[in-house]
Amino acid sequence: PIQIIERTGELCDIRNELLEKSKGDWIWIVDGDEVWPDEELEKLKLLFGQYPNIKAFGFTFKQMMPFGEAEHKSKTIRLVKNTENLRWEGLFPLEILVDDFGKITTTNNPRQDIKFIPNIKFIHYSGIKKNQWREKQPDKYSRIKQS
Repeated sequence: PIQIIERTGELCDIRNELLEKSKGDWIWIVDGDEVWPDEELEKLKLLFGQYPNIKAFGFTFKQMMPFGEAEHKSKTIRLVKNTENLRWEGLFPLEILVDDFGKITTTNNPRQDIKFIPNIKFIHYSGIKKNQWREKQPDKYSRIKQS
């Protein structure tokens, strides 16, 4: 079953607290400004049987901005196997998921237990306030968004 937990605060602290509370075999990471279309959810279900040795899946996303949409080139982890010592480190927007074997990322990663799936895409709506960090540091966020 899917459990929805809402909380505010520093992103890594929130995500680590949620990891501790997670009871399922897999953790699906969905931020408040993301939408997963039904057809993409159907594709997600197929992953488990196709890749039994994978611990994490990365995907691309479609960036929806006030002036239009853009295909985002970066890869982001959004589905991860719930393992012991799984944790988030760093500060937003540069936080990263790690376990006892190192970083869980799809960027320049030699690990064989992480899989990038290019044909599954979710939608990220930019400009939606999603945490206190943006409200407290709007100038810093604007610079990050533009780069």
